[in-house]
Amino acid sequence: MKKTILMLILLLLASIYFGDAEDNDSITVIISSTPGVSIYLNGTFVGYIGSSGKISISLSFGQTYNLSAVSEDYIQIGEPVVIKEGEKAIVFINVKPAAYISALSNVYPLSVFVDGEYLGEIEDPGDYIKVPAGEHSVTFKKPGYELFKTHVALAWREKQIIPVHLEESPFSMQLFVHPSVFSPNGDWTDDTTTIGIVLTKDSTVTVSILNDSNEVVYEKIISAHVGVNEITWDGSGLPDGTYTLLANARGKSKTAKITIDRSVYTYEKEIVLTITGLFIAAFALLVYLGMSE
Repeated sequence: MKKTILMLILLLLASIYFGDAEDNDSITVIISSTPGVSIYLNGTFVGYIGSSGKISISLSFGQTYNLSAVSEDYIQIGEPVVIKEGEKAIVFINVKPAAYISALSNVYPLSVFVDGEYLGEIEDPGDYIKVPAGEHSVTFKKPGYELFKTHVALAWREKQIIPVHLEESPFSMQLFVHPSVFSPNGDWTDDTTTIGIVLTKDSTVTVSILNDSNEVVYEKIISAHVGVNEITWDGSGLPDGTYTLLANARGKSKTAKITIDRSVYTYEKEIVLTITGLFIAAFALLVYLGMSE
Protein backbone atom coordinates (compact mmCIF):
# COMPACT_ATOMS: atom_id res chain seq x y z
CA MET A 1 0.00 0.00 0.00
CA LYS A 2 1.30 3.39 -0.90
CA LYS A 3 1.50 6.09 1.79
CA THR A 4 0.65 9.63 0.82
CA ILE A 5 3.25 12.01 2.21
CA LEU A 6 1.84 15.44 2.92
CA MET A 7 4.58 17.92 2.10
CA LEU A 8 4.91 21.48 3.38
CA ILE A 9 7.80 23.68 2.28
CA LEU A 10 8.25 26.27 5.04
CA LEU A 11 10.59 29.16 4.28
CA LEU A 12 11.34 31.19 7.41
CA LEU A 13 12.62 34.51 6.06
CA ALA A 14 13.39 37.24 8.58
CA SER A 15 12.62 39.85 5.95
CA ILE A 16 9.04 38.60 5.74
CA TYR A 17 8.10 37.65 9.29
CA PHE A 18 10.71 39.17 11.60
CA GLY A 19 12.53 42.01 9.91
CA ASP A 20 14.53 42.90 13.03
CA ALA A 21 15.86 39.39 13.72
CA GLU A 22 19.41 38.22 13.12
CA ASP A 23 20.12 35.31 10.75
CA ASN A 24 21.38 33.14 13.59
CA ASP A 25 18.33 33.73 15.80
CA SER A 26 15.79 30.98 16.26
CA ILE A 27 12.03 31.09 16.21
CA THR A 28 9.39 28.99 17.92
CA VAL A 29 7.16 27.30 15.35
CA ILE A 30 3.84 25.87 16.46
CA ILE A 31 2.48 23.22 14.13
CA SER A 32 -1.27 22.83 14.45
CA SER A 33 -3.29 19.99 12.94
CA THR A 34 -5.73 17.20 13.72
CA PRO A 35 -4.78 14.78 16.52
CA GLY A 36 -3.41 11.55 15.09
CA VAL A 37 -0.94 13.12 12.61
CA SER A 38 2.84 12.57 12.83
CA ILE A 39 5.16 15.45 11.94
CA TYR A 40 8.51 15.01 10.21
CA LEU A 41 11.15 17.72 9.72
CA ASN A 42 13.50 17.11 6.77
CA GLY A 43 12.56 13.42 6.94
CA THR A 44 13.13 13.04 10.70
CA PHE A 45 10.26 12.47 13.10
CA VAL A 46 9.87 15.46 15.45
CA GLY A 47 6.52 14.91 17.10
CA TYR A 48 3.01 13.55 17.17
CA ILE A 49 -0.10 15.72 17.17
CA GLY A 50 -1.91 14.66 20.32
CA SER A 51 -5.11 15.80 22.00
CA SER A 52 -3.86 19.40 22.23
CA GLY A 53 -3.87 19.62 18.43
CA LYS A 54 -0.38 21.10 18.21
CA ILE A 55 3.33 20.66 18.82
CA SER A 56 6.08 23.26 19.24
CA ILE A 57 9.56 23.18 17.69
CA SER A 58 12.43 25.67 17.38
CA LEU A 59 13.91 26.57 13.97
CA SER A 60 16.56 28.97 12.72
CA PHE A 61 15.88 32.01 10.55
CA GLY A 62 16.87 32.21 6.91
CA GLN A 63 16.60 28.49 6.13
CA THR A 64 14.20 26.31 4.19
CA TYR A 65 12.57 23.44 6.05
CA ASN A 66 10.65 20.46 4.77
CA LEU A 67 7.74 19.63 7.08
CA SER A 68 5.76 16.43 6.46
CA ALA A 69 2.46 15.49 8.06
CA VAL A 70 2.02 11.71 7.76
CA SER A 71 -0.97 9.60 8.72
CA GLU A 72 -2.74 6.48 7.49
CA ASP A 73 -6.11 7.91 8.51
CA TYR A 74 -5.93 11.51 7.28
CA ILE A 75 -5.17 13.40 4.11
CA GLN A 76 -4.18 17.04 3.67
CA ILE A 77 -6.72 19.41 2.11
CA GLY A 78 -5.55 22.66 0.54
CA GLU A 79 -2.31 24.52 1.23
CA PRO A 80 -0.87 24.94 4.74
CA VAL A 81 -1.18 28.42 6.24
CA VAL A 82 1.76 30.15 7.95
CA ILE A 83 1.10 33.22 10.10
CA LYS A 84 3.03 35.31 12.62
CA GLU A 85 1.65 35.67 16.11
CA GLY A 86 3.87 37.72 18.38
CA GLU A 87 7.32 36.14 18.40
CA LYS A 88 6.06 32.82 17.07
CA ALA A 89 5.21 31.34 13.68
CA ILE A 90 2.13 29.15 13.52
CA VAL A 91 1.66 26.56 10.79
CA PHE A 92 -1.87 25.26 10.21
CA ILE A 93 -2.06 21.97 8.31
CA ASN A 94 -5.66 21.15 7.41
CA VAL A 95 -6.36 17.42 7.15
CA LYS A 96 -9.54 15.40 6.68
CA PRO A 97 -10.47 11.77 7.31
CA ALA A 98 -9.09 9.54 4.56
CA ALA A 99 -10.35 6.55 2.62
CA TYR A 100 -8.72 4.39 -0.05
CA ILE A 101 -9.69 3.29 -3.56
CA SER A 102 -8.27 0.71 -5.94
CA ALA A 103 -9.46 -0.80 -9.22
CA LEU A 104 -10.20 -4.28 -10.51
CA SER A 105 -9.54 -3.60 -14.18
CA ASN A 106 -9.00 -5.40 -17.48
CA VAL A 107 -5.86 -3.29 -18.09
CA TYR A 108 -3.14 -1.69 -15.98
CA PRO A 109 -1.59 0.67 -15.00
CA LEU A 110 -4.33 3.24 -14.51
CA SER A 111 -4.01 6.96 -13.85
CA VAL A 112 -6.51 8.05 -11.19
CA PHE A 113 -8.25 11.44 -11.14
CA VAL A 114 -10.53 12.34 -8.22
CA ASP A 115 -12.78 15.36 -8.75
CA GLY A 116 -10.52 16.32 -11.65
CA GLU A 117 -7.26 16.18 -9.66
CA TYR A 118 -4.57 13.61 -10.52
CA LEU A 119 -3.78 11.52 -7.45
CA GLY A 120 -1.55 8.72 -8.71
CA GLU A 121 -1.23 5.38 -10.48
CA ILE A 122 -2.78 1.98 -9.74
CA GLU A 123 -0.67 -0.99 -10.86
CA ASP A 124 -2.90 -3.81 -9.55
CA PRO A 125 -5.96 -4.34 -7.27
CA GLY A 126 -3.75 -4.30 -4.18
CA ASP A 127 -2.46 -0.83 -4.99
CA TYR A 128 -4.56 1.83 -3.23
CA ILE A 129 -4.85 5.60 -3.66
CA LYS A 130 -5.63 7.71 -0.61
CA VAL A 131 -8.58 10.14 -1.02
CA PRO A 132 -10.72 12.20 1.35
CA ALA A 133 -13.69 10.34 2.77
CA GLY A 134 -16.99 11.40 1.19
CA GLU A 135 -18.53 11.45 -2.28
CA HIS A 136 -16.32 11.85 -5.32
CA SER A 137 -16.25 11.69 -9.09
CA VAL A 138 -13.46 9.26 -10.08
CA THR A 139 -11.90 8.92 -13.54
CA PHE A 140 -9.55 6.12 -14.60
CA LYS A 141 -7.32 6.79 -17.58
CA LYS A 142 -4.91 4.75 -19.70
CA PRO A 143 -3.38 5.86 -23.03
CA GLY A 144 -5.09 4.15 -25.97
CA TYR A 145 -8.33 3.54 -24.05
CA GLU A 146 -11.54 5.45 -23.46
CA LEU A 147 -11.93 7.16 -20.08
CA PHE A 148 -13.81 5.25 -17.39
CA LYS A 149 -15.82 7.51 -15.06
CA THR A 150 -17.74 6.59 -11.95
CA HIS A 151 -19.06 8.03 -8.68
CA VAL A 152 -18.13 6.73 -5.23
CA ALA A 153 -19.17 7.36 -1.63
CA LEU A 154 -16.45 6.51 0.89
CA ALA A 155 -16.57 6.22 4.65
CA TRP A 156 -13.62 7.09 6.88
CA ARG A 157 -10.88 4.40 6.61
CA GLU A 158 -12.91 2.50 4.01
CA LYS A 159 -11.01 0.58 1.30
CA GLN A 160 -13.04 0.22 -1.86
CA ILE A 161 -12.05 -1.73 -4.98
CA ILE A 162 -13.91 -0.31 -7.98
CA PRO A 163 -14.78 -2.61 -10.94
CA VAL A 164 -13.32 -0.96 -14.07
CA HIS A 165 -13.51 -1.99 -17.71
CA LEU A 166 -11.74 0.19 -20.26
CA GLU A 167 -12.61 0.02 -23.97
CA GLU A 168 -9.88 0.54 -26.52
CA SER A 169 -10.20 3.89 -28.22
CA PRO A 170 -10.20 3.94 -32.04
CA PHE A 171 -6.89 4.85 -33.69
CA SER A 172 -6.64 8.41 -34.92
CA MET A 173 -3.82 10.62 -36.12
CA GLN A 174 -3.43 14.38 -36.41
CA LEU A 175 -0.68 16.30 -38.17
CA PHE A 176 0.71 19.79 -37.61
CA VAL A 177 3.65 21.81 -38.94
CA HIS A 178 5.20 24.82 -37.17
CA PRO A 179 6.12 27.04 -38.79
CA SER A 180 4.42 25.99 -42.00
CA VAL A 181 6.60 28.50 -43.88
CA PHE A 182 10.28 28.41 -42.90
CA SER A 183 13.51 29.83 -44.24
CA PRO A 184 16.59 27.57 -44.00
CA ASN A 185 18.99 30.36 -44.92
CA GLY A 186 21.22 30.31 -41.83
CA ASP A 187 19.91 33.52 -40.22
CA TRP A 188 19.01 31.67 -36.99
CA THR A 189 15.32 32.49 -37.47
CA ASP A 190 12.94 29.72 -38.65
CA ASP A 191 15.84 27.77 -40.12
CA THR A 192 13.95 24.55 -39.39
CA THR A 193 10.36 23.47 -39.02
CA THR A 194 8.76 21.02 -36.60
CA ILE A 195 6.53 18.22 -37.88
CA GLY A 196 4.14 17.01 -35.20
CA ILE A 197 2.27 13.70 -35.28
CA VAL A 198 -0.41 13.21 -32.62
CA LEU A 199 -1.55 9.60 -32.06
CA THR A 200 -4.14 7.87 -29.90
CA LYS A 201 -2.19 4.57 -30.07
CA ASP A 202 1.46 3.60 -30.38
CA SER A 203 2.33 3.02 -34.02
CA THR A 204 5.03 2.92 -36.66
CA VAL A 205 4.66 6.08 -38.74
CA THR A 206 6.12 6.76 -42.17
CA VAL A 207 6.68 10.46 -42.77
CA SER A 208 7.27 11.51 -46.38
CA ILE A 209 7.75 14.88 -48.05
CA LEU A 210 6.90 15.17 -51.73
CA ASN A 211 7.69 17.87 -54.26
CA ASP A 212 5.21 19.23 -56.81
CA SER A 213 6.00 16.26 -59.09
CA ASN A 214 4.96 13.85 -56.29
CA GLU A 215 8.54 12.66 -55.91
CA VAL A 216 9.64 11.72 -52.38
CA VAL A 217 12.42 14.14 -51.38
CA TYR A 218 12.52 13.17 -47.70
CA GLU A 219 11.34 10.12 -45.76
CA LYS A 220 11.62 8.99 -42.17
CA ILE A 221 10.11 6.00 -40.35
CA ILE A 222 9.59 6.43 -36.60
CA SER A 223 8.23 4.33 -33.76
CA ALA A 224 5.72 6.83 -32.42
CA HIS A 225 3.96 6.77 -29.06
CA VAL A 226 0.57 7.90 -27.83
CA GLY A 227 0.43 11.69 -27.77
CA VAL A 228 2.69 14.17 -29.55
CA ASN A 229 5.69 13.02 -31.59
CA GLU A 230 7.96 15.59 -33.24
CA ILE A 231 10.44 15.59 -36.12
CA THR A 232 12.69 18.54 -36.98
CA TRP A 233 13.22 19.13 -40.71
CA ASP A 234 15.71 21.58 -42.24
CA GLY A 235 14.78 21.26 -45.94
CA SER A 236 18.43 20.59 -46.72
CA GLY A 237 19.33 20.60 -50.42
CA LEU A 238 15.85 21.49 -51.63
CA PRO A 239 14.81 24.58 -53.58
CA ASP A 240 12.24 27.09 -52.39
CA GLY A 241 8.65 26.03 -52.94
CA THR A 242 5.67 24.33 -51.37
CA TYR A 243 5.91 20.65 -50.49
CA THR A 244 3.36 18.04 -49.41
CA LEU A 245 3.83 16.35 -46.05
CA LEU A 246 2.37 12.83 -45.87
CA ALA A 247 2.13 10.68 -42.74
CA ASN A 248 0.97 7.02 -42.88
CA ALA A 249 0.17 4.79 -39.89
CA ARG A 250 -2.14 1.79 -39.40
CA GLY A 251 -3.71 2.26 -42.81
CA LYS A 252 -4.56 5.90 -42.14
CA SER A 253 -2.92 8.93 -43.72
CA LYS A 254 -2.79 12.67 -43.12
CA THR A 255 -1.37 15.45 -45.27
CA ALA A 256 -0.20 19.03 -44.74
CA LYS A 257 1.71 21.67 -46.65
CA ILE A 258 5.23 22.98 -45.94
CA THR A 259 6.74 25.98 -47.71
CA ILE A 260 10.45 26.77 -47.99
CA ASP A 261 11.13 30.49 -48.53
CA ARG A 262 14.74 31.62 -48.11
CA SER A 263 13.98 35.19 -49.19
CA VAL A 264 13.16 36.24 -45.64
CA TYR A 265 16.44 37.16 -43.90
CA THR A 266 16.32 38.66 -40.40
CA TYR A 267 20.03 39.37 -39.70
CA GLU A 268 19.50 37.92 -36.21
CA LYS A 269 22.75 35.97 -36.47
CA GLU A 270 24.77 39.07 -37.39
CA ILE A 271 23.19 41.08 -34.56
CA VAL A 272 23.88 38.40 -31.97
CA LEU A 273 27.46 37.86 -33.15
CA THR A 274 28.12 41.61 -33.20
CA ILE A 275 26.81 42.11 -29.65
CA THR A 276 28.78 39.07 -28.46
CA GLY A 277 31.93 40.39 -30.12
CA LEU A 278 31.51 43.81 -28.52
CA PHE A 279 30.97 42.22 -25.12
CA ILE A 280 34.12 40.10 -25.47
CA ALA A 281 36.12 43.12 -26.65
CA ALA A 282 34.89 45.25 -23.73
CA PHE A 283 35.70 42.48 -21.25
CA ALA A 284 39.20 42.06 -22.76
CA LEU A 285 39.75 45.83 -22.50
CA LEU A 286 38.76 45.85 -18.84
CA VAL A 287 41.11 42.96 -18.13
CA TYR A 288 43.93 44.76 -19.98
CA LEU A 289 43.35 48.01 -18.11
CA GLY A 290 43.23 46.16 -14.83
CA MET A 291 46.54 44.43 -15.53
CA SER A 292 48.22 47.66 -16.62
CA GLU A 293 47.44 49.52 -13.39
